[in-house]
Amino acid sequence: MPQELYQKLLTDIQHQNILGWDSSLRGFMSTFWEDIYINAHSLSHSRIENQWAQKLVEATLSLSSDIWKDRKQHLHGTTVVEAKQKLCECVQVKEVYKHLLRLQLSISNGGCPV
Repeated sequence: MPQELYQKLLTDIQHQNILGWDSSLRGFMSTFWEDIYINAHSLSHSRIENQWAQKLVEATLSLSSDIWKDRKQHLHGTTVVEAKQKLCECVQVKEVYKHLLRLQLSISNGGCPV
């Protein structure tokens, strides 16, 4: 990577750090990314103007969709059997927390924990 392009990349990364990387998934991208994209592809500004924005939106939507699918799969499983199993696990965890809360309340009111 040419030194000039590398320096622009560092500047872009620092600017995106200020805006927040999580913000980029909501469309708050540093405007510096367009310049580095144009530089990296050595295309004229007018020719790439619309392409860069379209590709950025496509990539952002694709990433957001992949994150959502992964989260959904992790939380709910991929089959009906996995979904039922994860639901049972969730109910069991909630029951443990309810028991701990009752125990804590009992102790704080001067009751015996046993």
